[in-house]
Amino acid sequence: MRSISKSVWRLYSSRSASAIARSMRALTEHDSALAEAVRAGDREINRLEVELDEVATRLLEQHRLRGADLRFVTTTLKIVVDLERMGDLASHVAGRAIELNGAAQLMPYVDLERLA
Repeated sequence: MRSISKSVWRLYSSRSASAIARSMRALTEHDSALAEAVRAGDREINRLEVELDEVATRLLEQHRLRGADLRFVTTTLKIVVDLERMGDLASHVAGRAIELNGAAQLMPYVDLERLA
């Protein structure tokens, strides 16, 4: 169970949440290099999701999980899908930031970072 807990923490804390914040910063600060870094980081988020799925599948196959342990593993699998999707959305925002950096800005991006 500890291996799942560590993987979820790595996926969430160091990847998905920061990807959202960094993609918004890339958009508001017109930072194409940061946007590219966010897009590259999405591949790592995807890799971690696959790794976590494999660990959870092995646990389900090799152990007869019951009660709290079973709920923990199934809930983890559900959460990971959402976290991976957050990484995908951050990558999409970063891609749009790159596109918009090449165009004239019509209006300032007021409070976009706060909305994220």
